[in-house]
This record gives sequence, structure tokens and C-alpha cells, in this order.
Amino acid sequence: MGEHGPNFEREKWLKEQEFRERETSLKERETAVKEREIALKEKDASRSLVTGPLSLAIIGATIAGLANVFVSYHNGDAERALEQSQAEHARIVTAINGDTNVAIYRLKFLLKTQLIAEEPTRSNISNYIDQQPQESTPTTVQPQLPPRAPLAKVSLDSSWLDGGHNQTEVCGGLSEQVKNKYPGKDVIITGMSENNRKDFLGHVTYQYHCQYEVF
Repeated sequence: MGEHGPNFEREKWLKEQEFRERETSLKERETAVKEREIALKEKDASRSLVTGPLSLAIIGATIAGLANVFVSYHNGDAERALEQSQAEHARIVTAINGDTNVAIYRLKFLLKTQLIAEEPTRSNISNYIDQQPQESTPTTVQPQLPPRAPLAKVSLDSSWLDGGHNQTEVCGGLSEQVKNKYPGKDVIITGMSENNRKDFLGHVTYQYHCQYEVF
């Protein structure tokens, strides 16, 4: 029997089985870390943003939407749903900063353009806006005006990073580069995604892709 006899094949199978088990264990740990990071981001956002009823209602709706994603995490579309939820969360956080009337106008724009599509977040935000009293005096933003076209659209990619990061964190940090390039302008995150790669030892790194619009 040659060097590739039964014992060799058995050793080869055992090593492959061990590698697959280690890979599965790493993936489970990465998933748990991402879940904890998102929970911490939500907690930080609830402390740092304005504490009026608008912020509380929107943040509560966003958390409910993220919870729905985690319940269905092991479904076939879970990864895509998680990325969409993170992108929508980033848009909502950007929209509700500042004056309440302006925030409501921004949220209406996001709903109308389907940039907030996840349920129940979309329905909760829509219901909250419907319950707000109509302004009888002009505000800094006139609802009847069409939305402004962006001055620029910018795409940035991060370097390859180890685990422990998420799209909202990385794209939020990269947005400073856009703000420095367009001082005094509003910068909104409009899209986030990520790629990953694994070396022969099973170590996984991530690259994040971020899209912005400048107003």
C-alpha cells in the first residue's frame, strides 16, 4: 500500500474535520461579538442623542427592527437583512439630529424614497409622524419643497480589519474624511456593505464599503 493508503486518508479526513469545526466555532463567536456591538451602539445612541419624544420613539422603533433581524438571523437572507438594518439605522441616526421639524421632514423623505423599508421600523416612524401637530408657521425647511439633489456622492472603502468592528462604526468614522473634504456641508450615509476573507489558518478579516451623499 503506497503512502496514500487508508491511514493517510483517515488522517487527512480528521484534519479537514477539525478545520471545519474550528471554522464553525470562529463564525459563531464572530456572530456573538457583532450582536453585542450592535446592542452597545444602540445603548450609546440613546444616551448621546436628544432625549425628546422624537428620539425615544425613533430609537425604540430602530431597536425593534434590529431585534427582528436577530430573530431570523439563521435564515438564508439573514446576512443581507442585517446589512440593510444597519444601513437604515445609520440613516435614521443622521436624520434625527438637530431641530425636530427638520428631523421629521428628513424622515418623511427617507420613507418616501424607500430608504427606510424595514418593518416594524417603517410603520412606527410613519405612525409617529402622522400623530405630530401640523406647523402653522413656516420652518427652516418647507415640506412642500422637493428634496435637494446631493452636491456629491462619495464612496470609501476601509482597509482590511480584524473582527470586532461593524459597518456603522467604520462608515461613521470614515465620514470624517468626507466632512473634511466638504467643510460646512451635511454628510449622510446612504449605503454600507462588507467583504470578508480568510487565510489558510482560518483567520478572518473584513473590508467595509461606505457610500455617502453630501448636501
